[in-house]
Amino acid sequence: MLTIFSNHETLLPVPPLTTALSSRDYVVGGTFAASLVGPGEPRGVLEVGYQIGCGIDMSTSNGVTLAGTSGLSPSLGVIALPAEPTLLPSVATPVTGAITIGLKPGIINIIPVDKKEFKGAEPWVMISNFHVKIDGCLGQSFIRSYVTLTRQTEQSDAVLSWLGNTKTV
Repeated sequence: MLTIFSNHETLLPVPPLTTALSSRDYVVGGTFAASLVGPGEPRGVLEVGYQIGCGIDMSTSNGVTLAGTSGLSPSLGVIALPAEPTLLPSVATPVTGAITIGLKPGIINIIPVDKKEFKGAEPWVMISNFHVKIDGCLGQSFIRSYVTLTRQTEQSDAVLSWLGNTKTV
């Protein structure tokens, strides 16, 4: 039997150093542990990390593009008044501009923090004041921890995954 649990888990959003609206930064921590019950000496892998979901993904698009044109356009016109026709020169300065923002539907970023190979029945990983940072994330975002436990024997592998509570930012 495989069991995963966490103690003292923290997920705190902090202002990113870049000050960009598309950056997210979190300080995370906790103790993530497992219990393995079964025949033989348990061994395997305990992986701990975080998943960050972004409402709008800018990381794989063209981002923000600014484009524009300007120029001079001389012309010559004729004004026909009752007396005699008069030539009227003129100059136009057309200016156009465009802003394009490349947006894509949300994305889930997976950030592995530790992958512990172990022997024994009670492996654990402690994370303290670890910064998780991503860029290119607009709109509402979500963060949660994940743990994957793999018990390995000569005959088989057993895998159990666990997701922590989701924090909305």
